[in-house]
Amino acid sequence: MGACVEGSADRAVIGAEVRAQIRAQIRAYVFTFTHVQTHAFNPIAQSIACAFGNTAASSRELIARAEACLAMAAIPMIAETQTRVIAKQTRQTKQDRKTSMSALFSPIRLADLTLSNRIVVSPMCQYSANDGVASDWHLTHLGMLANSGAGLVVAEMTDVERHGRISHGCLGLYSDDCEAALERVVAHCHRIGTAKIAVQLAHAGRKGSARMPWEGRELGTAAPDPWPTMAPSAIPFGADWAMPRAMTLEDIERIREAFAAAARRAVRAGFDAVEMHMAHGYLLHSFVSPLSNRRNDDYGGTLEGRMRFPLEVARAVRGAVPKGMPVGARITGTDWIEGGLTGDDAVVFASALKAEGLDYVDVSSGAITAEAQRAPTPGFNVPFAEQVKREAGIATRTVGLIATPKQAEAIVAEDKADMVALGRAFLDDPHWGWHAALALGADVARPKQYQRAAPKMWPGAAYRD
Repeated sequence: MGACVEGSADRAVIGAEVRAQIRAQIRAYVFTFTHVQTHAFNPIAQSIACAFGNTAASSRELIARAEACLAMAAIPMIAETQTRVIAKQTRQTKQDRKTSMSALFSPIRLADLTLSNRIVVSPMCQYSANDGVASDWHLTHLGMLANSGAGLVVAEMTDVERHGRISHGCLGLYSDDCEAALERVVAHCHRIGTAKIAVQLAHAGRKGSARMPWEGRELGTAAPDPWPTMAPSAIPFGADWAMPRAMTLEDIERIREAFAAAARRAVRAGFDAVEMHMAHGYLLHSFVSPLSNRRNDDYGGTLEGRMRFPLEVARAVRGAVPKGMPVGARITGTDWIEGGLTGDDAVVFASALKAEGLDYVDVSSGAITAEAQRAPTPGFNVPFAEQVKREAGIATRTVGLIATPKQAEAIVAEDKADMVALGRAFLDDPHWGWHAALALGADVARPKQYQRAAPKMWPGAAYRD
């Protein structure tokens, strides 16, 4: 720009004075719109000076015109500056969102299934089935949780045979009636909800034939009209529990096939994922733990022998489920009893399950005997899950006294687990996922009927005592 005034002292003076006036006065025109610094005006100031320098007007007249020209100069300057500032703010907003993105609300892929976030509703027994058949309670309960903001809802422990239930009220997947009822529930959740739905297949083993929690234990642990229980060894769960019979090889083969049959039913019922319960003292866990497995055949002895039956079940279930459908297992991180399973054992077991084609494990702990006591501290299973994730290299979920959004966020953000599962927190607050999204500055899917309660449409969403 300087070239057009070069060689003329008069033009140089004109240019200098015009630039001076523009520098001094143009801010008054654009200050209302922006707060950019004077150096941003230099190119336009030089352009005006150049234009004046190419005219035949006198210096005085040109200088007099400068103030009037400021208004004209300000118009494109305002538009240009506004565009630049808005673009800068947009880039900054996108960058802020990127840097502050919640780890908890980031998607995760398990086999061919993508979950919208890392929040999982943990399976919770409802003791409200009729001979294993899901009732209207399950339709309401799981339908509610399908709109909780969680990426995945796992239906309660679902038993693979009638005598594999904990109580008379437990859910099952061992008959056509069981399958039809769950198909109805799953279809309902898919139709009205935002979460994916999984099932947890199990056999209660020596913890079966028990009273429901609200029936009380003053009359003993045995259910009315009890049935005989079985376990790897004839060792009762606790002092006042029934003595189970030791399983035969025929029992082992039959239960293995029962898991596979239930998995096939789960696929037909429309579940998005299948997992097996290998923790909390139920049958598969009782095979792995040395506290409950005293067998002297191929299914006992060393950890390798004790894992044999659960791994056979895992292989059978994996074979019964389409390749792209996720299969997982809940395992134990520790038995919380001297001589029981440890975190190192959990790593070995998780690695073996991974080799069988499982896509994830959920690390829980305890409940191998009636006397076992878990540590009542927030996130007490997180250290075990972190060890399994780090050493076994399999997608890992953790569970156990996880209650607040920031606590859950930290677990995932610090790479201690890939997912977190919450149970009672969702019973207490069925929209826990919505409130976690608000607390963490994230978005979460809601049914269209409830969108008016989202923070963007309802200021009251941010009101909290």
